[in-house]
Amino acid sequence: MTWVDADNDHAWRDYSEHFRSVVLPQLMSSGMFLSIGSERKDFDVKQATETGAALLLGKPLLLIVPRGRIMPAGLRRAADIIVDDWDATDPNAQQRLSEAITAITQKTAPPDPEEPPHEDDPADDH
Repeated sequence: MTWVDADNDHAWRDYSEHFRSVVLPQLMSSGMFLSIGSERKDFDVKQATETGAALLLGKPLLLIVPRGRIMPAGLRRAADIIVDDWDATDPNAQQRLSEAITAITQKTAPPDPEEPPHEDDPADDH
């Protein structure tokens, strides 16, 4: 068990202050959240707090799973779009990521108020 000492407490206070003043405003203004899955043995507190905050804010989650990594089932369920077996050295990697970003953007974009309703739109039923 790790005990909180003065150094750890100071580090957490600094991290919390930075998170609230810098990271949280960025998350709140973003349209989505992209997370690249890290190894479980290398628990990343920054990634965990950012992902948790994004989920609590209702941000769509694009999960990138690098080749050979396995993401927990709960994180996979929370993701709106998952790009599995991603390898930055693969010639198609950029295209796959671009397609995923386009898909999540289209999935979460608010309707265009200038666009007329579609004929099969249930909102048109009077």
